[in-house]
Amino acid sequence: LVAPGPEAGALSGTTRAALLERLSQAGLTLVPSAQLALERAEAVLVCNAVQGVVAVRAIGSHSYPVDHWAVTRLREIEAELD
Repeated sequence: LVAPGPEAGALSGTTRAALLERLSQAGLTLVPSAQLALERAEAVLVCNAVQGVVAVRAIGSHSYPVDHWAVTRLREIEAELD
């Protein structure tokens, strides 16, 4: 999994921190990246404390599956946080 870090403008919020901790516990690794190649991504999601984990359906002409395993797993992890 690849995500922008705070140096790229991502907020170091409570949802992000909790998800990162649980990802690590689940054996998944997040690679911080200031430059994301969204056109090569298998799936894209955003998260925040209000909406939780939200799958992105499309950016421009690129479509992404909302049922990708990474989206599903992050939603499961998010549900465990409640």
